[in-house]
Amino acid sequence: MNAQNDILLNAICVGLQPPPALLLSEWADANRVLSSEASAQKGKWVTWPWQREPMDCLSPSHPAETVVLMCGAQLLKTELILNWFGYIVDCDPGPMLIVEPRETDAESLSKDRVAPMIRDTECLRGKIRDVRSRDSGNTTLHKMFTGGRVTLVGSISPSGLAMRPIRYLGMDEVDRYPASAGTEGDPVSLATKRTDNFWNRKILLASTPTTHGVSRIEKAFEESDQRHYHVPCPFCEAKQALVFDRVKWPKGKPRDAQYQCAECGEMIDERHKATMFAGGEWIAENPASDIPGFHLSQLYSLVRPWGDIAAEFVAVHKDPERLKVFTNTVLAETWKESAEALDWEKLYLRQEQYKGAPRDVLFLTAGVDVQKDRLEIQIKGWGRGKQNWVVDYIVLMGDTSRSEVWDQLTEVRASSYQHESGADIPIMQMAVDSGYAAQEVYAWARKQHVSQVMVVKGRDTGAGLVGIPGAADTTVGGKTLKRGVKVWPVNVSMAKSELYGWLRQEIPSEGEPFPAGWCHCANQGEEFFKQLTAEQWQTRIVKGYRKGEWILPPGRRNEVLDTANYSRAAANRVGIDRFTERHWKAFEQHLGVDQPAPQPAQQAAPKPAPVYAVKRRRIFQGFTVG
Repeated sequence: MNAQNDILLNAICVGLQPPPALLLSEWADANRVLSSEASAQKGKWVTWPWQREPMDCLSPSHPAETVVLMCGAQLLKTELILNWFGYIVDCDPGPMLIVEPRETDAESLSKDRVAPMIRDTECLRGKIRDVRSRDSGNTTLHKMFTGGRVTLVGSISPSGLAMRPIRYLGMDEVDRYPASAGTEGDPVSLATKRTDNFWNRKILLASTPTTHGVSRIEKAFEESDQRHYHVPCPFCEAKQALVFDRVKWPKGKPRDAQYQCAECGEMIDERHKATMFAGGEWIAENPASDIPGFHLSQLYSLVRPWGDIAAEFVAVHKDPERLKVFTNTVLAETWKESAEALDWEKLYLRQEQYKGAPRDVLFLTAGVDVQKDRLEIQIKGWGRGKQNWVVDYIVLMGDTSRSEVWDQLTEVRASSYQHESGADIPIMQMAVDSGYAAQEVYAWARKQHVSQVMVVKGRDTGAGLVGIPGAADTTVGGKTLKRGVKVWPVNVSMAKSELYGWLRQEIPSEGEPFPAGWCHCANQGEEFFKQLTAEQWQTRIVKGYRKGEWILPPGRRNEVLDTANYSRAAANRVGIDRFTERHWKAFEQHLGVDQPAPQPAQQAAPKPAPVYAVKRRRIFQGFTVG
């Protein structure tokens, strides 16, 4: 009995002991080991100068309750969470929750990063048991340790976010969380609510930013004290935060980039980085806030030269979608969608002169919008760099609850167009929207070749342009039919952002090639361009949360825009977002054309006559307004 009392007394004494005064960065420098399978630079952890302050704000001795980290990819976010977890296990145990965008992300973090860290960091060995399938307290997503536990969940799981009280909350990539965890509401708010019972709680919000006005991490950073890392110039010692506008390079040589001091104008070489960063300091732009917030771009990376960043910018700056990724992940800045309406007349007047499928078109797709009294179809050709050509616009008039109009759609799907090489080029993929008359769409799709038709449904969110398809066909008992119709979710908001970015590009100078994503068009009337440019981006407040969305003004129509987006989704399924030069050459070989030389910019064609009549042939060519 005395022995049991001694054990109990010792446990109480351990629990009452205050955590060591060791800071998080000091613990990491003393104990953390980077695993070979989880880091490019394996071995002992060394805290970089700008990493120390964000990490130490999560130490028990720091008064901050919430810490915000808005930074570029591959800089600090995940390693900070791992160091924090290790420190909690070793020095200040308590219940911890780590929230990733998806459960698969949580599983990957646990298996690929947490498990190797536990194995290779000596002070953690033995404190967390190995994962065992029969031990519910120690699984991939739930680990127990003396005095605490850690649970890893996906942000879409309302039960995972609302089960237990927690003291430590680490939210990773919050800009990739859904607007709501199921039907329960904002996942950030749900997770934060679980920390209410702890007076000494710590909360971390970390993410690369996304779109201005709807970015969670941008909103959190704006509410923080907004710290930027200021470094001294090696020539004049003036301290400044690094910005991309001051990265300069000789014409045509981005890899020779240097940084120009904002004060003295001297050019700073890459070799000065380590000394500059060692002498830097975090400076708050909003010191009235008691929330430490940190902004960090890849310009501060010690392993990525400024020349590499400049070269990436040169490669993507003419492609709006890739430039958006660069802005978010490299510069750690939000992407600002233009609220300015597109000028439909400008697009109308710059139409080109071509018939059928021009030489640079290498495959065709079609997007179909379903209305009560008609089907509208936009057929697009695609080439290198996602350049695209409107090859045809077709309107099939008829009651879509009856079979006649669907029989005509079958004819369109089976038709082909004449390529400039003389070959016939078929429609490789047709995407049909099921937002209206879904059962009729399913019935038609069942009769088609599954590999050539995709039933789609528009969504405002999603990790990619086209998501994972879900089954639409089930048996009477509710069992999914393996070979039944599937519905592909399409992130139409992402598709519109990409398309409008392409349409905003200026005509290149004569002799210069067209930029990636250039939209070619010929022989379409004014209504085509009015519908193509009908929507505008707006940000509004919904239940206290900023929501950005595309708005169709009253009285406007947008079937041309919708069919363009569905045709783009069809191109994604064909594989355009993954194509290499080998794929394009295979298309050229099939069509009997040689690899084309870089295409010079064409001058806008004279204003074409509108085409409003539908001429019934095997291919229902032309454009009409029903």
